[in-house]
Amino acid sequence: MVVLSFTVTDSKGRYVNGLKPTEFRILEDGIQQKIATFAEGSKPPVNCWRVAPRGRSAAPSGRF
Repeated sequence: MVVLSFTVTDSKGRYVNGLKPTEFRILEDGIQQKIATFAEGSKPPVNCWRVAPRGRSAAPSGRF
């Protein structure tokens, strides 16, 4: 199992709350994955980082 944490925002950058697992999909290599558990958190969003090959620096990524 892989744990994913994410934040959903609308086109104006406002947080979207109250989503249900049936309202989005998780894809891996274009293949839809089953959502085993789902919970809405109350913590602020975290920054995500892209991992670069050795010798390159990682840069923060605000969107996926």
